[in-house]
Amino acid sequence: SPDLIVTQDLCHVCAASPDDLATALTRLPRMPHVLALTPHSLADVWDDIHRVGEATGRGAAADVLAAALAQRVDAIAIRAKQASWWPRVLCLEWLEPYYVGGHWVPEMVAKAGGVDVLERAGDPAFRVTRDEIAGSRADVIVVMPCGYNAERAFSELSASQDDAWRDLPAWREGRVFAADANSYFSRPGPRLADGVRILAHLFHPELFPADEFTLAFRKM
Repeated sequence: SPDLIVTQDLCHVCAASPDDLATALTRLPRMPHVLALTPHSLADVWDDIHRVGEATGRGAAADVLAAALAQRVDAIAIRAKQASWWPRVLCLEWLEPYYVGGHWVPEMVAKAGGVDVLERAGDPAFRVTRDEIAGSRADVIVVMPCGYNAERAFSELSASQDDAWRDLPAWREGRVFAADANSYFSRPGPRLADGVRILAHLFHPELFPADEFTLAFRKM
């Protein structure tokens, strides 16, 4: 008998669709408040923290958290501007078939001091061909399969038989990483700020030394 149901209308693969939820609600003894979240950017995620706070009577605490997260990401972006070189970055959300990370991922790359080579900021993840990957000239590749941790992403990457990226600078120069997408990239929550910090380290280790997030990725 919930008072509040928090759901999402961003990905129907990951959770019940609004139609499924509507059917379930008809079985409840009373109608709860339904809060549907559909973020497409970091600002949307911070706004959703505010919305959840308001819905749970914790608006002031939520505002403090959202502001702190935004400030933390802005501080990373300011430091990243000191870099003399911004790498071309390819973020792969899936390997078979290939999907490029969407929604807030291109923005995270930019905040961390990189250039997402196939980005459509704010749009959902989208399918790309091996030829598009081969022609991307990516300096860094981050494999972040949706819902996977770093170990499973590394396993999937190691098992891949495709050589689409073998001639890219990222592969030749040892800048291919498997990341913990489940914790830091796939889910629209507070840990996206940690994800920006992780990317900043991968792109610019001279500016962002290794820290407590070293277990969040594995290098090929």
